Amino acid sequence: MSNGESAVCSSRENSIQQTAPGRGIGVMFLAFFGTLWLALGCLAQGSRSLPLLALVGAGGVGIFLAGMKLSYRDAAVGSSLSPGEQARRRRVFRNVNLLQWGAVVTWIAVLNVKGHVEWITPGIMFIVGVHFFPLAKLFNNPANAVLGAAFTLLALLYPFLASGGPTSAIGPVCAGLILWTDALAWLAIEARRARAPRLGAGAPLAEGARRR
Repeated sequence: MSNGESAVCSSRENSIQQTAPGRGIGVMFLAFFGTLWLALGCLAQGSRSLPLLALVGAGGVGIFLAGMKLSYRDAAVGSSLSPGEQARRRRVFRNVNLLQWGAVVTWIAVLNVKGHVEWITPGIMFIVGVHFFPLAKLFNNPANAVLGAAFTLLALLYPFLASGGPTSAIGPVCAGLILWTDALAWLAIEARRARAPRLGAGAPLAEGARRR
């Protein structure tokens, strides 16, 4: 094998090793729930403008489709994890999400009984933020911990800082933008990694041209 072929193969192997399986699915989740939060924020401020909601929907669909494309690429590459580890991660992921939704339903029920439904949104936001911390450990992904910290801090602060209190639209809007930003950041990282093999392939050719 020539030096140029070796360089290309090595670059591709590095790209495959750096690509986290399931990241595309994560982007799809972030796109869906980010769009949901943004739509809730638009409705909360009384803006039922179809063009605004259509813009939010179009942005969410675009990010979701990009995540789907990344998911297909992840599937083609395959996972370096053992079947047992993959099963364990799926099990823990399922349990974390079941606990999250159980906590959300309980929170909504309690607040309805107590007559303080205005705290439903920040409470759900806080629960969602907390659920990112075990996922950060599960997937060895510190970015999830950052996302969890951003969500929990938003839930704790905006009800007391925003003029509308816990019913302020700023909370859901910021939550949606946080999720979209995280999704776009991962897409940018993966796009840069996808270009790495092409950049690596160009280096040997440039070296050969200089020698000639």
